[in-house]
Amino acid sequence: MAIIAATLFGNKVPVVVHRRVDFAVKPGTFSGFKYNHPMVRQYICVSEAIRKILNSSLNQPEKSVCIHSSIDLSRFTEMTKNRRVLRDELGLKDTDILIGNTSALAPHKDHFTFIRTAALLIEKHTAMRFVIIGDGPMRNEVQSEIDRNGLADIIFLAGFRTNVPELLPGLDIFLMTSKTEGLGTSILDAFAAGIPVVSTRAGGIPELVEDGLTGLLADVGDHESLAQAVERLLNDQNLRNSIVKAAGAFVAESGFREMGQKTMNIYTQILLSETTSTK
Repeated sequence: MAIIAATLFGNKVPVVVHRRVDFAVKPGTFSGFKYNHPMVRQYICVSEAIRKILNSSLNQPEKSVCIHSSIDLSRFTEMTKNRRVLRDELGLKDTDILIGNTSALAPHKDHFTFIRTAALLIEKHTAMRFVIIGDGPMRNEVQSEIDRNGLADIIFLAGFRTNVPELLPGLDIFLMTSKTEGLGTSILDAFAAGIPVVSTRAGGIPELVEDGLTGLLADVGDHESLAQAVERLLNDQNLRNSIVKAAGAFVAESGFREMGQKTMNIYTQILLSETTSTK
């Protein structure tokens, strides 16, 4: 609508485009015209992966910048770190191993790989359980796949929740199996909650999860490698501790106030530039 206003009605208000998805701009004349319109002064991408994809469609890629998304760390206080909140709800003991994530039940989250990973792990760890916190359009398909694999008592769908900081401490490992991901800010929640992360290399995730330092990575769709990474963490307490420590330090250095300040700086620069050019 901003580009239509500028094109048809001569609106001179500068445009800033925020890009959060890690797929290419749609091909076609209108998309090319829209994204390369002269009134667009800046493109703010939430990851370098998105910026690289977007740049392939821009006539002036120098207009794009990366500002990583961040979270409000004040939501993750010591008071919320109660291991029993989620486990009591699921009827699990402290000795049960609980693997899970927070994600929408949508195609790009690839919960079928999550289920295949769980099926491999349960063969060796009979006390292991899995939970997906979130809801979405694929809930019925995901539940059907869980049932088809005979995992109805192993994998729980907890639905959409507003108290994620209270639930995450119940996990032993956060397992993200996305096949596309702009950045993966739910991983930052896991970092803040002190939960070690195993994830695919989808989209901007490697900008958060440095393999072997702030988490462990596997290729998209590789359930065998994901299962091996989970087992590696379970069997190596020192590795778990070092990953949690490094991930905590990482998320502490990039709070939402820093993100806001970087974004405001860009808007301020554009406003100053527009003011100068009209004098």
